[in-house]
Amino acid sequence: MVELSIFLIGGNDDTIPLDGSQDIVLGSGFRGTGIAPTNVRIQNSAGDGGVWRSSRRTQREFDLPITVLGTSREAVEALLRRLSAALSDRSKAPRLRAVYSDGTGPFDIEVHYTGGAETVWGSDAGATFCRWGITMTAPDPYWTSVDSESSFLGADPDPRGLLPRLANLPVKSSQVIGAFTVENAGDVNAFPTWTFRGPMDDVTVTAATGQSFAYIDPILEDETITIDTFAGTVVDQDGVNKYGSLGASPKLFSIPAGRSTLNVEATGTSPGVDGVGATLITCSYKPRREVIH
Repeated sequence: MVELSIFLIGGNDDTIPLDGSQDIVLGSGFRGTGIAPTNVRIQNSAGDGGVWRSSRRTQREFDLPITVLGTSREAVEALLRRLSAALSDRSKAPRLRAVYSDGTGPFDIEVHYTGGAETVWGSDAGATFCRWGITMTAPDPYWTSVDSESSFLGADPDPRGLLPRLANLPVKSSQVIGAFTVENAGDVNAFPTWTFRGPMDDVTVTAATGQSFAYIDPILEDETITIDTFAGTVVDQDGVNKYGSLGASPKLFSIPAGRSTLNVEATGTSPGVDGVGATLITCSYKPRREVIH
């Protein structure tokens, strides 16, 4: 049977395994895997019943029955304070990480503590323990792969071959027109990050659905433009906002689950010399899925 291991990665970057290896145990009654709750909008119809209008997944709720063990009350309290620090979201959101015993994963989900850390002390066979029933909420109900999938047009950005599922289409002098297939192994749409490394005069990216966006200003040889479709941001290599350089009515589309085709057209490109000064267009994304166990 494939087992599921859960880790808490704090907003302070402290990684805490919840398998008891560090005297912090996630007990039975853990809730948060499976299919996320759904909000269904149904309007009354003129006849019997109603008419379905839409469905959307809502935030995911977690219950973590945690037991902290120690040789003394002071040892347990130190672990409780470690947990408390990890649950803080003052600097950034904590994450839960899921890893299957067959090597599938890891998958992360951002969470925010909402309650349940009321201290219940106990002792057994000379050991001291404390139980917390921690509750958390995940704004995004889907778990996101820690590892990215990448495809590119241009010179190989990773000659060692470490990037997964690469689709390499060569850049010819002055123009690149290419269609390549991406495979989203997740359960739902993934939000790609595009990077355009110059030189190029302009670039247009189009999905099979017809949605598209274009970057219409020249990108010099030493410049890189990054478009994050999830955050809806466009910045250069110095972090300067370049959203105004997008063409009219841009659609920063996501990539559906399964196989889909993307088209890229760019002008003013260069193959470079031995990989130097070469145009490079990269699409990377992290599959999102339900963690079911």
